Amino acid sequence: VEMRVRNARLLADAGLERSGFQLEAHTSAVKDWQDGREIAEVYYDEINELVKRVTGATHTFSNNHLLRQSEPEVGGNGPLAKLLAQSRGPVLTTHNDFAESYGEGIIRTVASRGIPHTQTFGITEAIIEAGVTEAQLRASRLLVINTWRSVGPKPLRRFPLALADRRTISPSCLRANLIGKVPSGEPRGGIDVYSAHFEPGHQWYYYPAMNPGEVLLWKGYDSAETPLRPTLHTSFNDPGTPADAAERISVEVRVLCLLPQE
Repeated sequence: VEMRVRNARLLADAGLERSGFQLEAHTSAVKDWQDGREIAEVYYDEINELVKRVTGATHTFSNNHLLRQSEPEVGGNGPLAKLLAQSRGPVLTTHNDFAESYGEGIIRTVASRGIPHTQTFGITEAIIEAGVTEAQLRASRLLVINTWRSVGPKPLRRFPLALADRRTISPSCLRANLIGKVPSGEPRGGIDVYSAHFEPGHQWYYYPAMNPGEVLLWKGYDSAETPLRPTLHTSFNDPGTPADAAERISVEVRVLCLLPQE
């Protein structure tokens, strides 16, 4: 189904607690976005501080990032690069990275001192290292904020990211899917993610021409919500993309926030 994608820069009431997403001006000190060590040593602290300021969280944790880079249809770097691009290129399917089971999976992983009850993207290692206990987690509101930025040298034109206004998403359209190998016993491993089937009321938005001085935040999981109303998202092939547009390079970091229970 072909959907209209609106200009989010014109959405007056965008926000994590409303549309589920918002754009923030943010300057990073990272010099080389291809250097995973520099991102870990510099960017994680930067993005944690930004998310803490935006959400009011008492604690924030991140310990993983994902660099995605598109490949030209013609003239790429050979078969191996094409295979890698399939797993590290833009994701062109509607999804949310988490389902309602995520919070309990995080808590059980921390309680078991790191035995995975869900895919945690390195977050539980950071929680355990900080000395946060199962009791503290159960007494807190758990919020996961996805952070995403274009890090190419020019404003992003190719494979931008579209997000659905969460106010237009009904629980009936969501489907939980287990990603990853399921062990025969406990812990179950893998991670539950949401996909969705089409509903005509869905409203999609994107921020045109994002630049490295901007970072997009969206709500991926919130333990205070039952049922969870996720911020569905997907990259898309904009038919207005100039033929000479640079390939997309983006960096995503997921941040787990602890907030007081409301």
